[in-house]
Amino acid sequence: MPLASSAQGDSNRTSRDTNRGYFRKHVAFVDSLVTDSLRSILRERFIIHVPQKYSGKKYDPFDPYNQEIYVRRGLGKFWFFLISLGVIGLVLYFRSAFPNQLVLRVRSLFNGYYFRELISEFGISFTSGSVVAAVISTLILAQAIVVIVVYSGYVNLNTLIFYVLVVLLVVIWKALLYFVQRLQAYVLDLGEVSRNQTQRQINIDFGIGLILFPLIVLSYFNSSRLANVDVALVMVIAVTVWFSLRLILEFMGLFRESGFSLSGILYFCGFEILPNALLLTALFRLYQS
Repeated sequence: MPLASSAQGDSNRTSRDTNRGYFRKHVAFVDSLVTDSLRSILRERFIIHVPQKYSGKKYDPFDPYNQEIYVRRGLGKFWFFLISLGVIGLVLYFRSAFPNQLVLRVRSLFNGYYFRELISEFGISFTSGSVVAAVISTLILAQAIVVIVVYSGYVNLNTLIFYVLVVLLVVIWKALLYFVQRLQAYVLDLGEVSRNQTQRQINIDFGIGLILFPLIVLSYFNSSRLANVDVALVMVIAVTVWFSLRLILEFMGLFRESGFSLSGILYFCGFEILPNALLLTALFRLYQS
């Protein structure tokens, strides 16, 4: 009897296993409730797995993101974009507030008639327009200097504070230059010539600055596309051309007004050529360093 009952129990267990396997095989949903139950899925989200073994940081020498030569981070900053928008806003304001001055300042670069017409409108609006034009050219020149500094390798100076410092230095440099020019003109009795030369400087800086402004902005925000271009050298050459054209146009205007007078030549050489030559020398040394 015990052997018979044992055999009968084994046969019942075998039939149950066979029926269970057949049931799970053909009813996949029930089988999923056993293996992938909702309870286990929910419980897995609240289990905190504590690592039992520490593994240090692995360094892959063939990973391109670990090689500095393969990675070139963008140099563009949002503050430079805001400054550029500010320059465009000042140009639009200058166009709406002083429409006649805008046309005369651009045309007077190559035609003395329009320059004399511009000087004849001397007054409060003329002075205000001169200040706005000088501010626009100063901001653009400071942007060009920042591009030269950043592309020369001084990436840490790519900040708004440094730009403000450059603007202040350019303003101080221009103010001292204008003051010394006026003082020397008073000594040499060239007051009218000095005033006209100051307006020529403002006009030329304003016109050439507007031409170089797109080049400066595109150079600053496309560092990855210009990886194989010496942007600093290109910008130094552009600033050199800027100052060279200003000297040529100023000399032509001075020659038309006073001719080859000794006092005019001394004024031009001492207070027009020398300060600009010193500034260009500083920019070239900054690039070479």
